[in-house]
Amino acid sequence: LEDLKNALENSDIDALQKSIGAIEGQMDVVLDYRAQIGAKQNRMEAIHQQLDNTAANLSEFLAETLYADIAETLVQFKTQENVYNAALAVGAQIIQPSLVDFMR
Repeated sequence: LEDLKNALENSDIDALQKSIGAIEGQMDVVLDYRAQIGAKQNRMEAIHQQLDNTAANLSEFLAETLYADIAETLVQFKTQENVYNAALAVGAQIIQPSLVDFMR
């Protein structure tokens, strides 16, 4: 800026053009930094939102676990266990080889 001031005072066109070129170059550098900072800020905001969502989900899961109805949970577990055992039994009967299969 000092060079620009001196060039203006002395009406030195070449020095003015040189100073303006230097200022424009520095403005480009500043714009590049602003773009980089903006991109980083957007990523940080996205991560912050993701962490907020995760915290809310974890709080919900914790509440469901802490305040679960034990009797209802056991009934659901037993129902699922019975369905699983029935599926295993059906699978075992389907796969079970017969005497005819061995004779082939």
